[in-house]
Amino acid sequence: MIIKIPEILYRGDDDRFKIRNLKTTLHFSQLQTNLLNGGQGHAIFNTPLLKLVADHVDPGWATTHFLSFSEEKKVAYRFALHCEYDEVDTLIEDYNEYYQSGPDWDFAIIGIDTRRITWKLLAAGIYEGTYQPQLLEFKMFPGIYKVILINVQEAIKHLPSLTNFIAVNANATKDKEWLLLPATEMIMNTGKIEYSGVVDGNCISEITRYKRIQ
Repeated sequence: MIIKIPEILYRGDDDRFKIRNLKTTLHFSQLQTNLLNGGQGHAIFNTPLLKLVADHVDPGWATTHFLSFSEEKKVAYRFALHCEYDEVDTLIEDYNEYYQSGPDWDFAIIGIDTRRITWKLLAAGIYEGTYQPQLLEFKMFPGIYKVILINVQEAIKHLPSLTNFIAVNANATKDKEWLLLPATEMIMNTGKIEYSGVVDGNCISEITRYKRIQ
């Protein structure tokens, strides 16, 4: 099967509930998932992957292991602004780019460059990627950082038996949605091996922050 991954995938994020420590970690080119806020890391090993993917898309998963991205930048703005697609162009006029070093901004648009990652096809719409990390916790050992990338629409299209298939497929199609799963295994304080819940930013090619005009 041919690997078909967009060169750039976009995420819009304001961390409105302060779950992912976005404003304190983005500066260091890392992204955190909701997993780190009380999630169960072992769920990714005990539950079928596509069941977790479907739950993330609809109805939503408060302690999700995934981060959502889109092929289309405007969709990323829609998520960051919490609005409808056709409202983006109007609402973005109320914001300016934020160039300061501090945390006094409202949302960010993040782009990852998939060309910085070496990909291997695992199944239809599911890819394993590896790249050299820049965060010390991943550089020490084993030195190769791993992610799983999922084209939601492609991955679930052969699973119409999913109870929420119609809603998941509709949302994934509308949003051109891809999910990124940090898949580097680490030994946690409990002694269990789980995924880190942190995306190493060596694949991040763009960070644009915005602040509402007063």
